[in-house]
Amino acid sequence: MKSTDGKRKKIADIEAEWEEKMAFFSSQIEGLNQKVQNLEERLLALEAKKSHTGEKWKIIRDASVLKCKKFSSFSKEKMYPNAKVFFFAILQKFSHGFAWMFGMAKAKSKQFGYAKTACCCGLFLGMVVLLYIQPWKQSAIEKSETACNKKVDNPSPQVSFTRTFEEKQETRLQQDPYVYQKEPVETKKQPPQFSPEGERDGLPLISVLIQKSQEGDLSHRFQAIEELGKMNSPSANRQLCNLMKDSNIDIRWYSLRTLGNTKGDRSSLLALFEILYDKKENIEFRREALRSIASLGNKFVEFTSSEKKALLEMLLDTSCDEELRSNAAYVLSSIGYASISGKIVPLLKDPSSLVREMVAYTLGSFSYPNADGELIEMMKSDESVQVRLAAVQALSKINIKVGNIAPQLFEQWKNETEDCVKKEIKESLKRLSRIAGFPGSLKEQMEKYIKD
Repeated sequence: MKSTDGKRKKIADIEAEWEEKMAFFSSQIEGLNQKVQNLEERLLALEAKKSHTGEKWKIIRDASVLKCKKFSSFSKEKMYPNAKVFFFAILQKFSHGFAWMFGMAKAKSKQFGYAKTACCCGLFLGMVVLLYIQPWKQSAIEKSETACNKKVDNPSPQVSFTRTFEEKQETRLQQDPYVYQKEPVETKKQPPQFSPEGERDGLPLISVLIQKSQEGDLSHRFQAIEELGKMNSPSANRQLCNLMKDSNIDIRWYSLRTLGNTKGDRSSLLALFEILYDKKENIEFRREALRSIASLGNKFVEFTSSEKKALLEMLLDTSCDEELRSNAAYVLSSIGYASISGKIVPLLKDPSSLVREMVAYTLGSFSYPNADGELIEMMKSDESVQVRLAAVQALSKINIKVGNIAPQLFEQWKNETEDCVKKEIKESLKRLSRIAGFPGSLKEQMEKYIKD
């Protein structure tokens, strides 16, 4: 019996170890998929930048070709005739000069004789050649050449110029140690990397925290749960999911809140959805589970299409708790599920002010242009100040229809009684005034009425 119990225990330990390894590898695969997605986005951005630069260079090339054509036409019309006249004038002057010199030489040769005239011309040409060649400047070059020849004739003792790299580096360090001295490769700080060895090194601590979180005083259990949340490990997250089913309601609540503050993974998301779907569960636990789901949605944990549809159904269900519905709208906005925009526009007239406020926020985060009429009506007529604020913020993000939205905001600024809403409208108008398409007449009215 003892041997079979020992074998079962070993098998259970091996299975637990393999489960932890599989969870670790699944988390690593998710991380690699995220890195691949980021690289693809960077490649698309680089391709877009490349196309933009190509278009820019094309514009520059066309402009340069146009300038060359204009310059060629200008040169043909104005520069070439003037250059031709100038060239012929210079040629004429040279011809006159040579004719004068030839006539002078002919007259002098008749006066002094041809031999004397030829000698004078030869001396004059020789002086011109000497001034051009300047042979006296070659003496310095010849001196340097003779000095080099003397050095070659009397060589100095032979010195070896074949030095190793280490000797050269030592001489450089002696000359200027602050410039050439570098940190060794081994001492350079490397970025922290998550490795399987690190996970295995943390397993003893995780196992101790798991044991502390399962038994003992409540304060010690709370402390262990908090430390498990800081580990950001699949095994620690799995223990937090198990603690959400604990018999102690305080432990369940604290584990639920701690799991929402972790980096999260798919298993954590599934455990939170399990609490959310359970209609027999306490409503406060369901609300907190949805808040934790929203927190994981902000950390780029992937949601399946069935989970997104379940959140949309919860939002559209008027019989459901209003806080759950508003939190569901927030989760849908945080994960960027923009295809639901047309389906949630009617909820701007929902009886619950929480739902109306969060739906307006969601439509603003999606910059949905077809909801501008409903949002303007909500901004003007809704009783809740928070809802009117959300409507103003949503309208300020719909940049496509700035020409229609800006006058309505300015009109509401005149009629609004609440200071916080008026301040938000003023800030929204300032942001929209920087966008192309903002009415120019409205800018003049803003300068007249709205003062900083």
